This record gives sequence, structure tokens and C-alpha cells, in this order.
Amino acid sequence: MRPATERSAAAGRVSEVGLEPIDRPYLLVTFIPYFVDEGAIWLDRLWHKDLLHHLSYLKRLTIAAPRILGKSRDEDLVRLDRPDVRFVPLPPMRSKKEGLRALPELARALWRAVGEAEIVHSGIAGWPYPLGWVANPIALLRDKTLLLVVESAPWRLDAAPDAGLLRKARAGVTEALGRFFVKRSDLVFFTHEGYRASFGEGHVMPASWIEDEDVLSDAAALESWRTKSVPPLRALFAGRLETEKGVEVLVAAHRLLATNRGARIEAIGAGELAPKLREAGIPLRAPVPYGPEFRAILREAHVLVVPSLSNEQPRILYDAAAQAVACVATDSEGNRSLIEPGKTGLLFPRGDADALAKTLAELGLARAEKLGFGALRAVRGHTHRAMHEKRWAIIRGALE
Repeated sequence: MRPATERSAAAGRVSEVGLEPIDRPYLLVTFIPYFVDEGAIWLDRLWHKDLLHHLSYLKRLTIAAPRILGKSRDEDLVRLDRPDVRFVPLPPMRSKKEGLRALPELARALWRAVGEAEIVHSGIAGWPYPLGWVANPIALLRDKTLLLVVESAPWRLDAAPDAGLLRKARAGVTEALGRFFVKRSDLVFFTHEGYRASFGEGHVMPASWIEDEDVLSDAAALESWRTKSVPPLRALFAGRLETEKGVEVLVAAHRLLATNRGARIEAIGAGELAPKLREAGIPLRAPVPYGPEFRAILREAHVLVVPSLSNEQPRILYDAAAQAVACVATDSEGNRSLIEPGKTGLLFPRGDADALAKTLAELGLARAEKLGFGALRAVRGHTHRAMHEKRWAIIRGALE
């Protein structure tokens, strides 16, 4: 019996990228859900953008992902009009208990889907449980080409050194499984050098959402800085308002800067720690869709603050650099891989609110502008499309 599948309804389009297609059955396993509403398939806007790049070189693509019936108005969704994409519905897993109950159905669906593929594109992270824990051993058992993308390691305790025994045990098991699958895979892509150094051999490929048209010209960057050349220095935080993003560090730095009229902190985002920002008096904007409006908000800032406690590589570093805005970021592996201190941004010790406040207080507009132009020069060519073209070349080389 073949697995249940779905396809989008409207006519497909010919790729404009011109890459020679990889004509092998390719299964992409992802925890990002797809939505089915009135016969149409809807995807998160950024996932939709990423998928179109995949389709520029993957001729026989199947996606195994959680299926959700109906779509919420709160979601930023785009209708997928590509009938050449086949979906294998996986059960949604919105809690640990639901994930355990769904395990038999999940295993059946992935067994069939992996069996029909030649290449299995998977990972080692996910919530509440990584789908790779099921897909990867099936791919190895059925002797498929296994391609892994390691873009985060959220189980690691960088942001929670005082975690309890249960969390430490789960982190240990997840780390061990991740290393096991990476070692036995055929091809691995890491988003920064720190992951490659800790997991093993593979290709480092930083993740970027920007395209060429999103990157300011020098003239546009000069005009942008001309319009915001009046102090105080505006340091913007943009992201989820959660502990691992360093929000408490941000609040503490803001309080240290309270008497400094040369710099101020602002924020855009939503999350459980929003009340702490409001209580501290940090101006807070609601999130806006990723795109021109978001880039316009980035351009208003003099620097972007990235006080994250984890070692992930934030895509927003590229977004800010494309608008000639440098980052003042935690000295973590993910940030260090993209920021050259003193040239394209500045780094401060993880969790050190004093250092962040001092850095912002002493920065000044002239130096912030110089760093912004350094970041702008460095980011050119590091587009989402270029990332996929590089991945295509590596996959083709490995298959040949």
C-alpha cells in the first residue's frame, strides 16, 4: 500500500535558476507543517520561499511533514501552486505526549516514504522529538543516501548550565544520537564551523534569507545613514522574547544605560518575556511579516543587538548587514562565524550585560556607520539563492 500523498492544485512553473536538475527521488523530512484548506496547500512564507529554491534543482521532490487541516489567520501563509511537489502527511506533534502517541503512525508513513526515495534529506533537531530519530535509522537500514542539515542544537545547555538532571540526560541522549547519525550519513551541511568542529566532517554553509535585491547599494546605504545621523544611537533587538535569545541580558543592559543619553535600546518581537521589556521601559513593536516592512525597521536602527545565549547562527545577521547595519552580538560560535570584530560588527561575552551596555555607550554613530558599511560589503553574494546553488553543486558532485 502506498502512503497517502497530496499535491498542490495549480499549474507549475519552470525554474528560472537554470541548474541542471537532480533527477532522483528525493525525500525531504521536515518538522515545519503544511496546511490544507479547501483543497489547497499553504506554507509558511519563508518555507515557501525556501521550497521554490529547492525546486530549482530537485525534479522529483517529496516532502514528509506534519499536516494541519485548516489555516489560521494569525499565520503568515502562502498558497503553494506547484503540482509537481508531493506531500506525505505526518501526524502533528504539539506536545511530548502527542508525539509518543503518534509514533506508530509516524514510523509507518516514514517507512513507506523512505522506501520510495533514493535520497533522504533529514536532520537531528526538532520539537518535541526530532523526526530524524525515526527517518534517519530507516534511511540507514534501507541503504538510502542520507543527507543531513545541522542548523541548530537546541538541546545543548549553553543557555542553561544549571539545568536539572532530566534535561541533562535528554541533552546527552540527543547529542549522542546526533553524533551517531552524522557519522553514518553520506553528506552533511553545517550552518557554522563550530558545529562541524564538534560533530565531524561536512560542509559549512551559513543560512541566509536575503536575495540580491534585498541588499542596499552603496548610494542607498549612504542615504539611509544620512537620514538617521542624529543621536542617540539606536540599538535594535529583533526576535522572539525568550530567555535563550538573551532578553534578560538586554533588559539588564538597558537599565545600565538608563542615565546614558548617547544610546538607547528598542525591540521588535513577541514572546513570554514581553512584560519584562515593558516594565523596563524598552520601546517594543509588534512583529511584522518578513519582507520590505521588516527591512525598513532594520534600516532605522544604527546597530542590531543579538545577545543570544545559544550557539545557533542567526539568519538576522545577514538581514541587518544587507541594510548596512552592523551587529553587536554575543561572542558565540554562530555569531563569531559571521562577524569580524571591529570590521563588520562587535562581539561581547555571553550573558554579560555590563559589557553590552559599555559597548553600546562607547560605540558612537560614526563607528556604527563604518561597521555597517563593512558588514554591507561582506554580505554581498551571500544570498539564499547562492546558498542553494552551492548546495546543488555539492550534492551533484557527491552523487557523481
